[in-house]
Amino acid sequence: MTLTFFIIIGVVFGFVAATMAFLTTYGEYSRHHFMAKTLTLKMSLEIAFVIFAVFVIVAIAIGFVVSK
Repeated sequence: MTLTFFIIIGVVFGFVAATMAFLTTYGEYSRHHFMAKTLTLKMSLEIAFVIFAVFVIVAIAIGFVVSK
């Protein structure tokens, strides 16, 4: 298996995980009425980007290990 395969897998599943993380955190943060909508959106997007990055980095690391 090539590294490209693992990068594609990381991007696809990272996108799915980031979308779910965004929806979950936005739903939970929006329940707290003391937070502004812009802050809620910003925090949810930050978490989604971190989750996406983690999935891609882990997939690349697994790709390096498996390809050797």
